[in-house]
Amino acid sequence: MSKDDDADRMANSMMHAGGQPDRDEGLNLFEMGALLWANRRIVIATTAVIVGLSLVYVFVARNWYRAEVLMKMADQKQNQGLLGGLSGGGLGGLASLAGIDIGGEAKSAEPLAVLRSREFAEAFIKDLDLLPVFFYRQWDASAKRWKSSDPDKQPDIRDGIRYFEKAILTVKEDKKTGLITLSVDWTDPATAAAWADLLVERANDRMRQRAIADADGSVRYLKQEMAAATVLALQQSIARVLEIDLQKLALANADKEYAFRVIDHAQVPKRKWVEHPHRVLIVLGALFLGVMGSGAFVIARDGVRRRRTLRAELRPPT
Repeated sequence: MSKDDDADRMANSMMHAGGQPDRDEGLNLFEMGALLWANRRIVIATTAVIVGLSLVYVFVARNWYRAEVLMKMADQKQNQGLLGGLSGGGLGGLASLAGIDIGGEAKSAEPLAVLRSREFAEAFIKDLDLLPVFFYRQWDASAKRWKSSDPDKQPDIRDGIRYFEKAILTVKEDKKTGLITLSVDWTDPATAAAWADLLVERANDRMRQRAIADADGSVRYLKQEMAAATVLALQQSIARVLEIDLQKLALANADKEYAFRVIDHAQVPKRKWVEHPHRVLIVLGALFLGVMGSGAFVIARDGVRRRRTLRAELRPPT
């Protein structure tokens, strides 16, 4: 057993036996305050450095702006009126075979799900080539390539989607009013407003294209079935379904706001978004971190010093 171990054992026994005052006990508040005051230069210097670094970040950090689009789900009249009559007329089974959805509630949730989907975000990022914009610090603009040659260190579309969903796009729906707010946060106010309007436009266009494709397929199917039908009553039933599907196709082709009706388009924000970055909170946090961190260092260093002193006093002579 080493001499240091003997000293530790002797110190512990003395602290528990009470034969000698424990000189390694914790500090009370008064002693702690006196210790911090005696080392105030360290506390002040450390805090000043940390606050100074936070001030540098505050002045260098880019401002973020928020642009918002207020909208609501478009009234799908072909689902509410025309298809409602279809279901009531006993043709629901034929409508489902033709690919016409009578369930209006489930259909109304689809555009919102598309707007929040990763596939929609991926297409937006790729079409606008936004990966170099999102990860500009890793992009060599002059050479038009990533600074790192290691593919594992180069951002890919998965990183872009994650960044887009967490930092840029926010979609909120008010269940009571049915209003939907699409928010885009970005460092350039004009770009934020343009992206917000473009996202709504692309969502509407995607839903229109889906409806057109579905209606086209349904029309072709119904025409084939009507041509093959030999019973007059069946031909008439198919003709009514075909008429409704043609109306649906015409509406999808004519209405640009097919899924979302825009109530208030995005305006170019004049003032930065106060929540990002919150400069006052950053500086206050740095001040708190500096005081607490330097204080903890001073107290820990004093504890180590006292422990070493006690061990030296209790070490048996050689």
